[in-house]
Amino acid sequence: MSHRLHIGAALIATCLSALMGGAAAENVVSTDSQGLVDLRTAPPPNIFISHRRGTFIDYCSFTGCLKDYPGILAQTYLAATTRVDNAQEVGLHVDFRSKTGYAPVWKPSTRYSNTEISKPGSPSHVMVEGGFSGRIYRNVGGDCTSAPSGPGPQGTNPNAEIRDGSCRWRYYADGLNGGKSGFSVATVAEPGAAQTWGIVTAFNAGAGIGDSKMFPHEWDCNNYNKDSFLGGTFFMNCFYFGGGGAGTHPQLSTLFIDNANKMKLAADPTRFGYHFGLFFAGSGSEGGSVIKDAVLFDSTKSNFTVHANAGQPHIAFLRDDSDSQAVLQATATHVHGIDFSLAAFTSGVAVALPSNVGISFRKEGGATLGYSSTAGRLQYGGSPAAPLMAIDDGGYMVLAGNLGAKNATFTSVRETAPSVPTSSRAPCEPGARAWDQSFEYRCVAKNTWKRSALSDW
Repeated sequence: MSHRLHIGAALIATCLSALMGGAAAENVVSTDSQGLVDLRTAPPPNIFISHRRGTFIDYCSFTGCLKDYPGILAQTYLAATTRVDNAQEVGLHVDFRSKTGYAPVWKPSTRYSNTEISKPGSPSHVMVEGGFSGRIYRNVGGDCTSAPSGPGPQGTNPNAEIRDGSCRWRYYADGLNGGKSGFSVATVAEPGAAQTWGIVTAFNAGAGIGDSKMFPHEWDCNNYNKDSFLGGTFFMNCFYFGGGGAGTHPQLSTLFIDNANKMKLAADPTRFGYHFGLFFAGSGSEGGSVIKDAVLFDSTKSNFTVHANAGQPHIAFLRDDSDSQAVLQATATHVHGIDFSLAAFTSGVAVALPSNVGISFRKEGGATLGYSSTAGRLQYGGSPAAPLMAIDDGGYMVLAGNLGAKNATFTSVRETAPSVPTSSRAPCEPGARAWDQSFEYRCVAKNTWKRSALSDW
């Protein structure tokens, strides 16, 4: 193994030595042009830089070496090991501070200046439409006030002067051009490429590890409590999946989680990769909620918001153990409330409800259909003790009011509470009936009763 540096030798050696706290030059190692440097065992803490013309460092990943030589070939290799107990140690750290390029969103009736200052409120540049799709304009007319209404400056001709109230603007750049990145990796898969990854993190909690918290990825996002919301001028996401240029889509998924090779049924049917696909912790240490509006928000035009693949033996598609006011709530206009028309239910039950609860057909309640385990019957309306209608397990039906039927056939009808008219002119509707020990009464016209005597036979 050579101790020479092939790229900017003296300068790089000096810089890397300084970065390593004055380490000896032999701790900065590069390969020569004769062959591979084989690091099949754990290397000492070093920075290895390979020959730029194609010589590589051959090493093994955490998951082991490939079956056939070579292992994994790297052009730059950083090997680091922690040294102390009372400090957060980092293998590679980038300290990047973004301090230029600010352009506030254009607003009507606002004072602007053409001086190069960073103080918000009188900037020399403004952003129109905001975000990556926005456009930045430069003030070329001095102190001014924007128009009281309208969309703000428009157009992308850098030589055209745009009037806006007493302001004069020129197109400066697209909003994307003002973006800053602390760390960037550009990976291009060109014709002939095999499987290609942009960034690979191989995190391994080794055998015998102690009871420590492990975070393969941590994203610490701080905005000093400045609210960010859809449609707002301040737009911040702790994790962002972008793209959308020509030829970008369609792709299979935004986030793909898989551990299939470790869960084959033939090997172990009880194996699983994760307890949860996504886990959102509830409340912060000082109260409040980690997420305010929605854990999952869908503003796309997708066919389904949540879709379970066929053939998966779930106990339930959705489960709610919370104290929510409602399990499901719909506010927009829909074709159906619940559509089970394409489903099959082996138990013969499409909706299973607990006893003594029901389905209300009025928002304010009072028109509830449900089963009472106490009374052993299906009940509707009224109160649990005195429903408007009830059918018990034996098929016996009780009505609190009148029964109206047209062309109906009854095997047996029982009137448990007869109401005898006081006279032949008592109020009634045609078809009403009543009885007592002596007579059967029928309403033959409005407020007109006739009766027939009852006798033994």
